[in-house]
Amino acid sequence: MLNAQDIKPDTRALVSTLESQRHTPGLSPEAHRSIQASFREWADVRLRGRETVDDLNRELHAAGALDLRSEQSLPEHTLRNSTGYIEQVHEESAGPTLDAIRLGVGDTCAYDETVVLYRREPWALIGFLQSSKAADIQNGVSWAFSALQIREAKGRILVASAEFTKWCTSTLMTGHFRIDSIDGTGMRTLLTRELPIRRGMEGPESWDHPIRIEIYGDTVTFRYVKTLPGAHVAPAYERYSVVSGKAVRIGQ
Repeated sequence: MLNAQDIKPDTRALVSTLESQRHTPGLSPEAHRSIQASFREWADVRLRGRETVDDLNRELHAAGALDLRSEQSLPEHTLRNSTGYIEQVHEESAGPTLDAIRLGVGDTCAYDETVVLYRREPWALIGFLQSSKAADIQNGVSWAFSALQIREAKGRILVASAEFTKWCTSTLMTGHFRIDSIDGTGMRTLLTRELPIRRGMEGPESWDHPIRIEIYGDTVTFRYVKTLPGAHVAPAYERYSVVSGKAVRIGQ
């Protein structure tokens, strides 16, 4: 258990900035970018020092950076505003040679997420995945990760990710499909694509995971639900073959 005197100066600075935002309806694009960059740097310093994700979360908890309000403490029918808080750090499944660390910055409806990729041996920052839609942030919309798949083959690492706009209540979202290739310590983006999707149409699990990803060999498939004329919905997919350094859509 950490005591107050154990909280490091950069953690105090991060929490002070967060606290200054807790009575606002949402972050401005400038405040969001600043907090997002500070949180990434904060986590990077500790991960490079080989602290664990549990170590990071203990320090965030002790410093008051996490939202510990219970649902019972909110007035009835009140939507939780996460502005001024950050989400617990999560480590995603990333295969034998990479670490994928998910960081969330609170906004009006949810946590806007970043996934930071590291190579384990030797330890090195590869890059990060996140939305850059400042206009969405200004409207209180957070981008959350629905799925992340990483596959190593033929001396190359494929990273397929899917984000969606996490509105407070609407089921109509924007999905962001992305494919990256990692070779050595560099990451190159092969595909970015946005299109309308529907959330929660395939059961409770799809509320937070409306897009699914499969990687077989050099083929990446994104599965989701789309809206048809007459307000009907139907399962849909987009499939890409990664060849010659490009992501080419197949099976259209």
